[in-house]
Amino acid sequence: MFHRLFDPLKALEKKRLKLRPLPSWPAEVQEYLSCPLPQADMPLDQQDLLVIDFETSGLDPLKDKILSIGTVTIHQQRILLRSASHQYLAQPHSVRQKTACINHIVPEKLIHGVQTQSALLNLLQQAQGKIVVAHCAVIEQRFIQQLLLANHLPVLPIVWLDTFMLEKSLMANRQSPQEYNLQQVRQRYGLPDYPAHDALSDAIATAELLLCQIKTIFAGDIPELLPLYQRSRRGQS
Repeated sequence: MFHRLFDPLKALEKKRLKLRPLPSWPAEVQEYLSCPLPQADMPLDQQDLLVIDFETSGLDPLKDKILSIGTVTIHQQRILLRSASHQYLAQPHSVRQKTACINHIVPEKLIHGVQTQSALLNLLQQAQGKIVVAHCAVIEQRFIQQLLLANHLPVLPIVWLDTFMLEKSLMANRQSPQEYNLQQVRQRYGLPDYPAHDALSDAIATAELLLCQIKTIFAGDIPELLPLYQRSRRGQS
């Protein structure tokens, strides 16, 4: 099939192999690069996925900061709640009144938070060998890229699935206007309402949404990674 002739996941794997770790790089970065990326033809029930969500002080990674990170793992198409983690970052001076009204993160919550570099390395350690999932993933992508560059590290190859783009591809032929924020998309699948703008809650909510989307797209069959990956990239530049 045509998608086998051009496999973007193979391009990411080639990029990983070309990156030669420097001795000065943290062990977590070297370990990330030493682990093969998820294989395009492997069924999703044999892949591990790391679902992430960031709460930030704004949407510009050049001037805004990550305030909290939520993560949870999907293993064999099951959400492992025991894997769930939530971290506040030590960014008390980055809180803005406008975003604090939305995510309820105030400076006092961040005083004893983890350092940004430690949070980044912990995230890379969790993501090693996994597919990384987010809703409107471009936000997390840009913040991770900026963190890597700010720490004098290369932009690492990461396999992303974006539940926002997946939903847009599913709704492409609908005539009526559609909303794509996480809570509204979940409502279309009959999923319960969770408190919004909490990094851990949103990560779990995104994990549940992804499993529903996969079931809808593939009618209950177990798909391979590549067609889902390509679908989640439609419309992205």
